[in-house]
Amino acid sequence: MPEENNSQNRKSSLYKIRTLKSDYSEILHEKKISLTDIFLRQPAGRENIGSGYEKNRGKKIIAALTIVLILLILGTWLSIKIFSKKPAAENEITAPPQPIMASQKEIIIDAADKKDFDRQLKIILSGYYRMGDFISVPVKQNNRLITSKEFLNLLQSEAPVFLTIFLKNNFFLGILSLEKNNPLLIFEIEDGKYDTVFSAMLKWEKYLTQGLSFIADKDIEILSTDLKFKDEIVQNQSVRTLETTEGETIFLYTIFNKKYLIITNQPRTFEETIKQLVLYRNY
Repeated sequence: MPEENNSQNRKSSLYKIRTLKSDYSEILHEKKISLTDIFLRQPAGRENIGSGYEKNRGKKIIAALTIVLILLILGTWLSIKIFSKKPAAENEITAPPQPIMASQKEIIIDAADKKDFDRQLKIILSGYYRMGDFISVPVKQNNRLITSKEFLNLLQSEAPVFLTIFLKNNFFLGILSLEKNNPLLIFEIEDGKYDTVFSAMLKWEKYLTQGLSFIADKDIEILSTDLKFKDEIVQNQSVRTLETTEGETIFLYTIFNKKYLIITNQPRTFEETIKQLVLYRNY
């Protein structure tokens, strides 16, 4: 009898132990559903979760594509606005700058390089012109008027940087017809840069006759290398002159009115240039 009671106690204690499986079975029994119903419902739930994620992901993609499209349209519009102006600027006809000095005739040089410039200028200097006339010689490259700095570069003049950066773009290359044809060159300098430009000219004197060899009456290469510039007064102006050993002036320059750098070959040319410049500029 005791053994039967013990076996019954063991059975009753075993029945009282709860497991996940037993709880799950009771719930199924109470809800009157089967495992099959649960598994059939699960895919529908997962599909709804997935479809929500896909919808959100799709919205983000559409928003990103919309932003990219707007940026592309905006970029295209800006490009059209910017580049459509360039042809107009290139085709725009700009008025030629006001000449530094009046002239009675104009002969244009369109030079490819220094050698070409020297050849064309030599022909112009050998021409016949009415005595007392100023002949303007604008210089072009590729059918475009060049600036003063471009002109000095064309001549391979070795002009100091502190000279070229303070020269305005406009310059006057010309000829004065007297007993012979005399070349002259006028640069306009920036306001307030007289001292700097004059100092640069003093530094350039060593190479000036080579850089602007067309100015001198004589062949610079056969002249003595001992020749030095000196100070003189011409037409009440302080000038720097270069003379041969015989005392003949072949090169001179000054900065007139602290504004115009005048370079020429002899005092008479310089005097007539000053007169013409004063008359034209109403000094």
